[in-house]
Amino acid sequence: MINNFQTCLVERLLTLDTVAYASGDVLFDTLALVLNSKDPFVPRRGRVRQITLIDTDAAKGLLDLVFFTANVPLGTVNAAVSLTDAAAANVIAVVSVNAYTDLLAAGNAVARPSFDAIEFNLTDANPVSLFVAGISRDAKTYTANGLRLRAVVEIDNIDQF
Repeated sequence: MINNFQTCLVERLLTLDTVAYASGDVLFDTLALVLNSKDPFVPRRGRVRQITLIDTDAAKGLLDLVFFTANVPLGTVNAAVSLTDAAAANVIAVVSVNAYTDLLAAGNAVARPSFDAIEFNLTDANPVSLFVAGISRDAKTYTANGLRLRAVVEIDNIDQF
């Protein structure tokens, strides 16, 4: 239960390869989602409540977002996932993006996947960031900056767990 929380919006531009992906390829390697807080050096807990994916290419590619508590590699971009057992121990959730809404006038598409809140506890070793990587689930081509991720995160600011 989160008692003394604040809500923050975390946004990242996803850097993509411009060569066509195959289903099962690493879409983008692990990126930090830095969580703003009143005291960024206190280990904290929280939950990801909402995710929005903005597709400026309107490619509408199916994909999985893999969330981690540590900065571990998912594999090489535009190659098959090669997650080690040690890295897999840091996975806290996988969110599938299966549908988009077209914003025709702007030439964009937006996805807001449905998922249960992603609960997390950060440690002394990493008190300020969650991490996310992506897996392509179909064959698409993107521009280098064609996807943007926004996450609404609730952070507990109490330093007692």
